[in-house]
Amino acid sequence: MKNSRILGMLGISLEPDTAETPLLTVAGTLERLSGDTELLADLFHLFARSAEKNVGEIGMFLAHKDLTQAARAAHALKGSASTVGAVPLQQAAMALEQAIRNRETDRLALLHAELKDVCEQTLAAIREYQAGLSMDSG
Repeated sequence: MKNSRILGMLGISLEPDTAETPLLTVAGTLERLSGDTELLADLFHLFARSAEKNVGEIGMFLAHKDLTQAARAAHALKGSASTVGAVPLQQAAMALEQAIRNRETDRLALLHAELKDVCEQTLAAIREYQAGLSMDSG
C-alpha cells in the first residue's frame, strides 16, 4: 500500500508484530473481519462513539467516587479497544481498571488522564486511516 509509510508515522500498523506497539493494528483486525474494509470502517465508527462515551463516563464516575461503575466502564473500553486492535488504549484501560479494583485512589486521576490522551491519539489514528481509505478509493 502506498500509504504504509505515512500510516507508520501516524502510529498505525498494517503489519502485525512491529517492534513498537502502534496505536492500531489494522492487519490483525482486518484478518479477523476476513478483509472486509467496509465492516472495519463501520466498526471504527461505532468504536469511536463508544470510546468517547466510555472515557467521559469513567471521568464522571471517578469524580462521583463511584468506583464500581468506573471499573465497569474501563472494562468495557478495554474490550472494545481489543476488538479494534487498539492495543495501547486497551492497555491504558486495563491499567486504570486494575487500579480502580485495587483501590489505588492516588493513581486514578493520572491514569484517567493517560487514558484520555491515548484515546484521543487512537481516535485521531482512526480518522487518518479512514481518510487514507477515502483517498485510495477516490
